Amino acid sequence: MKKILALILAALLLLSLAACSSKEAAPEATPEPTEEAKTEAASPAEPAAEPAAEPAEEKQISIGLTFLNLDNPFFVAFKAAAEEACAEAGVNLVFSDSKGTSEGQIKAMEDFIAMGVDAIIITPQDGEAVLPQIQEARSQGIYVVCHTIMPAEYDAYVGADEYDMGFCLGAAAGKWIKENLGDQEVVQAATLNYDIAPTVIPRKEGIIDGVLSIASNVEFVATETAGETAAGMAAAETFLASYPDLQVLLGINDGGALGAYEAFMDAGKTGDDILIGGIDATAEGLAKVAEGGIYRITVDQDPANMARICVQDCLDLIAGKEIVKEYYAELVPVTAENIADYVN
Repeated sequence: MKKILALILAALLLLSLAACSSKEAAPEATPEPTEEAKTEAASPAEPAAEPAAEPAEEKQISIGLTFLNLDNPFFVAFKAAAEEACAEAGVNLVFSDSKGTSEGQIKAMEDFIAMGVDAIIITPQDGEAVLPQIQEARSQGIYVVCHTIMPAEYDAYVGADEYDMGFCLGAAAGKWIKENLGDQEVVQAATLNYDIAPTVIPRKEGIIDGVLSIASNVEFVATETAGETAAGMAAAETFLASYPDLQVLLGINDGGALGAYEAFMDAGKTGDDILIGGIDATAEGLAKVAEGGIYRITVDQDPANMARICVQDCLDLIAGKEIVKEYYAELVPVTAENIADYVN
């Protein structure tokens, strides 16, 4: 009986151990997912945010500038004002001195086009010679602002009427001649022209017509091309050798006329009966008028203001704004009567 009881207890112990072993081996039940987890699982994963693109660097505006040459004080003042205006606007100004030749200007225009400038300011030596380059520039979307000389095509023009400019000087000279030399039967006069630029010829004609409209006793005895100081001096020396009684010399600009002034001074022609006059109201021309000597007249067409208008026209055209296509400067004869308005 004790044996049977022992066997029963042993069997019960084995069954108990097997049950425990079975409970430990059973895998744990996976918990049901929450509603929030179900929603997240159903939604597609969002792509990673791309880095913000760097803003494109804005291209600096470039303007090409070419005119006759830097021997002329007018263009020295013009260039300085254009540089200042471009610097204020944050614009790159590319300058090319054509040395007074159409070939130089053609090359300058071709270089500007190759550079891809946005606009060009040009005082043409010959409007016809550079017309193909002007047309090519415009066909490529480059704006062309012409100064003083008006070719057949342009986007804007800044200057003064050539004949009116000459007439302004001539009329002021005629007034002085009538008041100071009116009792002379004949007053010999000469002009310095720039006939190599056909569009400037009316300026010389305006000078002659302006003088004769007031002083009919003037006889024009000589003329010579001279737009720079050295050329004006050489021409005046030749005039005085041929016409020692020459009393009046009027130039199409201050550059040539200032050279003639030096020739007259060297020849001792410094009296109250001598008149030298020019156009442009350059700093040198104004200074001579202020001295009260024989350089008595210059015509103000304000080269610095013209340069600023040219630059502003370029900027407005590039920005797509409307402009005044043709701007004509106001012309003012500067004499002893109003020189105080120009110099301190």
